[in-house]
Amino acid sequence: MKTVEGDALDRLLDEQRQIDDLFETYARHRRDPSYRPAEAARLAALIITLLRVHVELEEALLQPALARAVGSHAALVNATAQRNAVSEAIERVEAMSPRDPEYALEMTALARRARRWFAADESDVFELARQSSLDLVALDRELAERQEALLTAGRAAV
Repeated sequence: MKTVEGDALDRLLDEQRQIDDLFETYARHRRDPSYRPAEAARLAALIITLLRVHVELEEALLQPALARAVGSHAALVNATAQRNAVSEAIERVEAMSPRDPEYALEMTALARRARRWFAADESDVFELARQSSLDLVALDRELAERQEALLTAGRAAV
């Protein structure tokens, strides 16, 4: 994760790329002839933790700040719908055991939804944020604090 102060959107993009890389690692691991269920479960848990943090950062900080700066906007409505779809997919995965035959399919569906959300963010929401009066450095400080608190709480729960 990005830990230095900078641009909030760069932090979020970095987080999205790391999550996407983990989805790729998970998929490669599942295809590997020496596949180990425990390792796949560990990767899936890490992906879900990072996705939950990302959902929280956007839902609690980015989107409200951007709504205050630009008002109601179709990009924000779409981002909310995309984020909600990801949250629902996370819930489905968490309700299953990694040994369930459908688990890998649900992880694939989660990856598709997350990638769709990330693409919409980058092309619409982040562009809107860059064009707005939003102070991205100040928002980055807030994101960093919340991110650290959420990740610390996630590590404590494990």
